Amino acid sequence: MRIFMEAFIQVGAYKNGDPLGPALQYIAIKKCILYGFSRLENKLLDYLQLQHKEITKAI
Repeated sequence: MRIFMEAFIQVGAYKNGDPLGPALQYIAIKKCILYGFSRLENKLLDYLQLQHKEITKAI
């Protein structure tokens, strides 16, 4: 549960303008891989992909 909370706190931080949000999400993804939480890992990877598209649109 802690990893889930960490991950989505970072998602919220990015939405509030924290530029380190995606980088910190990678740390949460690594923890998901370590503990075998593949569904949460996939959700976070999907969300990072959306963030990437959002950033590249802005440029």
